[in-house]
Formats: sequence, structure tokens, C-alpha cells
Amino acid sequence: MKLSVIIPVFNAETFLPACLDSILLQTFTEFEVWLVNDGSEDNSLQICQSYEKADSRIHTVSKENGGSNSARKYGLSFARGDFVTFIDADDWIDADYLEAYMGNISENNADITTGGIRCEYEIPRDDRPAVPAGIYEGGRLQEEFYPRMFFQDYHGGWGILPSIAGKFYKRELVWESICEVDENIYFAEDVCILFPACIKAERISVINNCGYHYRINMESITYRPNPLVFENNRLLYEHLKKYFMTVVHSDILMEQLELYMFWLTDYAFRTLWNFKNEIGAARYLLEQQRIDRKWSKPMWILDLHQIEKYGKIVLFGAGAVGHAYKHQLDQLPQFTVVAWTDNHAGKADFNDGFIPVQQLISLDFDVILIAVAKEGYAAEIKQQLKAMGIGEDKIVWKAPIKYDNVFYK
Repeated sequence: MKLSVIIPVFNAETFLPACLDSILLQTFTEFEVWLVNDGSEDNSLQICQSYEKADSRIHTVSKENGGSNSARKYGLSFARGDFVTFIDADDWIDADYLEAYMGNISENNADITTGGIRCEYEIPRDDRPAVPAGIYEGGRLQEEFYPRMFFQDYHGGWGILPSIAGKFYKRELVWESICEVDENIYFAEDVCILFPACIKAERISVINNCGYHYRINMESITYRPNPLVFENNRLLYEHLKKYFMTVVHSDILMEQLELYMFWLTDYAFRTLWNFKNEIGAARYLLEQQRIDRKWSKPMWILDLHQIEKYGKIVLFGAGAVGHAYKHQLDQLPQFTVVAWTDNHAGKADFNDGFIPVQQLISLDFDVILIAVAKEGYAAEIKQQLKAMGIGEDKIVWKAPIKYDNVFYK
């Protein structure tokens, strides 16, 4: 059996050599590597080409930037192996990693073999699947694997890790799954490939191998604040819901999916936006083994595209939208809120740089960001500011993203 290793590469010059060196040290040698240069702007392509010249098993292809899933799909279209595995360009693997998985596949005739990963935190940690090691097929898949595919139980603990890494797939299984994924899903897209592939598999092997080293790279998209993550979550939920509702295990899988969406939403707020209180309900609900599909009040999310070229921001509006914007901007070091104002002084916190509207004309700022939900009220504020002599090019408003439902029916 031949193995195809697919590596999406985007601006990975710092870590890519270590990744490729670890692959060339493998004790298992019947593999090919497809390096997919996803529109890199650094020296990644040159590094790929140098390794390609040095080893005939390595191939380089290039495409316009489209994200990890797009790059994986492109690389998979060239793959000739019976089985496929994916490695991120900033990660690396143990010397016997490929041999361990391919040996398990050969011994157990598995369609998918899934294991753990070693997370390279300051103190490294092995993350293993909570589903016990063994072979799952037929009744065992339905009774023991699917009910805890996402989570071991309601208190968390991954059934199998929700990452495309640390897994080996029959090529046709993963190809069908990856082709169905909306390329607008850029965050946590792995589950849209992994779990449908598991459902299609007839035989799955779970092992405890942690030979895949996951590098914690704070510059990666996983850790970057982005308001589009909430639209991403909606697309992800709809994709998996539509798929799961077509299979006989739909009740079990939908329960697991709902728990996963609570976790994903909690992660988005806490990790990407550093919100400490607004989404605490997610963990509470998991602990109480309950599902409640609505938060008590909506969250307002700032569309960063409207201010991305500015640095010094005046925030106009101290209601719910203004407070949400202020909190979000405080997490982003590229922006400075130089002043906060509102036509109703009682709404604002004077300790947060609040000033009367009349003082705006004496300030040094790049743009005034109107923080209200209603377009009509925003237009009134805009006219007010223009009447004060502030140019239209110094005023921006765009409807905030309203996020008040974890699930989208």
C-alpha cells in the first residue's frame, strides 16, 4: 500500500524545514509528499522546491491563496496513494509515525485509523482519543463509536480529536468528504471532513499513538480574532446537520453536534475575543447535561473590515453595541480607542475616555466609528458630525453582526 502525505503551505518558511526533515527521517518509505503552496508571500515556495529537487518522493504544486481546506483538496487531487494523511507545515512527526499507522492499517484492514497528537505547549501534553483503542465496525460503530464520536460525555473529553491530523484515511473516503465542504468554512473545518468520512467508513481503528507534534503557533488563523467566525460556525453547523440528518444515527449525531457547537461558540468568544462572561452559559449547560438554544440577549460583533486601515478610533455610541465594540477593540492591539462619546452622557463610563460630543473637533483621530444598530439612527449621527465640520471620510458605520443563537435552523 502506498501513502500520500499532503501538506498545505502558506507563509511557513520558519517551520517548514523541520516539518519536511521529520518526514524524510521516516522508517516507512513507501510514500509520496504533496506540498501545496497556497499563495505564500515568503520563501516557502523556494523551500518546497529545494526539497523537491533533493527527493523524488516530494512534489510541489502552487495555487492562489484559498485557505487550508482548499489547499488540501487541491493536493488530494494529485495524490496517488491508497491512503492519505495530512500534516500542517508548522508541525512535525516522530520517525516511526508513518510506520505505526500504516502497520495498523495493514494489520486491521481499517478504512480510517485515528490516534492522538502531542501538543507542544510550554509543558508538552499528549491528547489521546477518549474512545478506547480497538477496532470498530458494524454494531460497535453504532453502539460504541458514534455516540461519543465528538465527546466522551457531557462534561467534555474528545471522543476522537476533532482534527484532520493524526489520522490516516482511505483516499476515496476523504476525497468525497472534502469535496462537499463549503470553502467559506475556514475555522474548525476539519470536522466537516473528518466526521462524514467516519460515517462512510465500514471499519475504524483507534490507537493511542501520539507521534504527531502539534506546534502552538499564535500567529495562525486558529488564534486570530475575526468576526467572521460566527458566520463560519453557522455554515459549519448547517453542513454537518444536513449530512447527519440523512443517516440512521441522526439522533445520536445531532445531540453530539449540538454539544460541539456549544464548545465551538465558547471557544470563539473566550479564545478569539477574550470574552469572559457572555458565553459562560456554554460550559454551564455542558455540565448540567442540558441544551438551551438561545442566549438571554444578543451579542453585537464589530465587522473589522470597515476600520482595518485605521489606528486611532473614536467610538460614538455607548449603548449595547457601543459597549460590545469597546470590549472587542480593547482586545486588538492594532486599534486605539482615543475617545468614547454619546449623545446621552449617562450611558458611558467616564473612566473609559468618555468625552462630550462637542470636544471631538479638537481631537487627533483617524476615524469616528458609529456604534449603533439601526441605520436610521446612524444616519442622524452622521449628519450631526458633518454639521460640526467633520468630513464624511472620517465617519464610518456598518450594521453590526447580531449573534444571538448558537444554532441556525
